[in-house]
Amino acid sequence: MQLETTGGAFGRPQDDAEMPARRCGRPTVRQVTAWLTRHPAILTEEDRPGLKELLT
Repeated sequence: MQLETTGGAFGRPQDDAEMPARRCGRPTVRQVTAWLTRHPAILTEEDRPGLKELLT
Protein backbone atom coordinates (compact mmCIF):
# COMPACT_ATOMS: atom_id res chain seq x y z
CA MET A 1 0.00 0.00 0.00
CA GLN A 2 1.38 3.42 -1.00
CA LEU A 3 0.54 6.65 0.77
CA GLU A 4 -0.21 9.72 -1.28
CA THR A 5 2.30 12.46 -0.46
CA THR A 6 1.46 15.16 -2.97
CA GLY A 7 -1.51 16.77 -1.27
CA GLY A 8 -4.03 16.64 1.48
CA ALA A 9 -3.55 17.37 5.15
CA PHE A 10 -0.29 15.42 5.41
CA GLY A 11 1.15 16.19 1.97
CA ARG A 12 3.58 18.92 1.13
CA PRO A 13 2.83 22.19 2.92
CA GLN A 14 1.20 24.82 0.79
CA ASP A 15 3.07 28.06 0.36
CA ASP A 16 1.14 31.22 1.16
CA ALA A 17 1.62 32.31 -2.46
CA GLU A 18 -0.55 29.37 -3.53
CA MET A 19 -3.37 30.39 -1.22
CA PRO A 20 -6.08 32.61 -2.71
CA ALA A 21 -6.23 36.12 -1.30
CA ARG A 22 -9.08 36.85 1.07
CA ARG A 23 -11.44 39.56 -0.03
CA CYS A 24 -12.28 41.02 3.38
CA GLY A 25 -8.83 42.59 3.76
CA ARG A 26 -8.01 40.78 7.00
CA PRO A 27 -5.09 38.32 6.99
CA THR A 28 -5.77 34.69 7.68
CA VAL A 29 -4.46 32.95 10.79
CA ARG A 30 -2.06 31.07 8.52
CA GLN A 31 -0.69 34.34 7.08
CA VAL A 32 -0.19 35.92 10.52
CA THR A 33 1.54 32.80 11.82
CA ALA A 34 3.85 32.79 8.80
CA TRP A 35 4.70 36.46 9.33
CA LEU A 36 5.51 35.94 12.99
CA THR A 37 7.57 32.77 12.57
CA ARG A 38 9.65 33.70 9.51
CA HIS A 39 12.86 35.67 9.58
CA PRO A 40 12.09 39.26 8.52
CA ALA A 41 14.60 39.08 5.65
CA ILE A 42 12.57 36.26 4.06
CA LEU A 43 9.23 38.11 4.06
CA THR A 44 8.03 39.30 0.67
CA GLU A 45 7.42 42.96 -0.08
CA GLU A 46 3.67 42.25 0.04
CA ASP A 47 3.91 40.69 3.52
CA ARG A 48 5.98 43.39 5.25
CA PRO A 49 3.22 46.04 5.47
CA GLY A 50 0.82 43.46 6.88
CA LEU A 51 3.28 42.45 9.60
CA LYS A 52 4.05 46.06 10.39
CA GLU A 53 0.35 46.88 10.74
CA LEU A 54 -0.21 43.81 12.90
CA LEU A 55 2.59 44.77 15.30
CA THR A 56 1.45 48.40 15.73
